[in-house]
Amino acid sequence: MWRYLVLAGLAGCFSATYGYHVQLAEGPGDAFEDAVVRAQVRVDGDAIRLELTNKTDEVIQVGWSKIRLDRGDGTQTVLHPASDLGWILPGTSAQAELVPVAFPQGDAARAYDRRTLELAVPVVVRREPSTYRFHLVVHVEEK
Repeated sequence: MWRYLVLAGLAGCFSATYGYHVQLAEGPGDAFEDAVVRAQVRVDGDAIRLELTNKTDEVIQVGWSKIRLDRGDGTQTVLHPASDLGWILPGTSAQAELVPVAFPQGDAARAYDRRTLELAVPVVVRREPSTYRFHLVVHVEEK
């Protein structure tokens, strides 16, 4: 019996570790821009770093507690910053580290290669609710 436990333990030691590279599909690099916002989206470890710049002449209300990450497999993760950042004033930026984001390791990591995730950020601009949808393409490589 103990031999099987040792073999199981050794098998865990040899399981592969994977690294993730995530890029924004909407624009070059990690930036997106339209007439309302400029957004930078980066995945850094177990967090998504989101910077939004208000390009309008009115405040933008962001639903910070309602941001969701669709994982492309029918599951979603609700992400949130450490604190509510409030409204974004005209011409200013807000930076949020959205957590928790966790990517699998081992065999489950391979299923994420070339997968497109969707980051949904609800906003109210000029009293009109809408949702910015940023598409993130995942590349997985064995380390």
